[in-house]
Amino acid sequence: MNTVEWVPDLGECKIGPNPDALPRCIRNQRSRLEIRKMRKEEGEAWLVEINGYQREGWEPLREYRFGLAYNYGASAVIPQYDAELERLIRERAAAEYTGTVEDNDRITTIFDRVDELGGKALIWR
Repeated sequence: MNTVEWVPDLGECKIGPNPDALPRCIRNQRSRLEIRKMRKEEGEAWLVEINGYQREGWEPLREYRFGLAYNYGASAVIPQYDAELERLIRERAAAEYTGTVEDNDRITTIFDRVDELGGKALIWR
């Protein structure tokens, strides 16, 4: 039997037959709420995707207008487009992978820029 829970301020969580899935659903709904809240409060919301560069047509920044934000569809949300952030993400995507230390430095720089812009990291499960 599938379970549907209503979570105050977050909406409906459809969690299937596993009631242990509720915390994951709540976390995902909170990320969606952050996106919608930024759009409402700032007038814009830009989804930041740092790991999609293997896909054809990948864009590191894309404007969120409405609709469902899919789990793992963005790493962060920012209140406006930022060319510097896009440059940092594209440089990471183009860089030769030499190990986790260098990659972590690039990712830290990207999320530092997200923070400077008033953005929020998104957590998905």
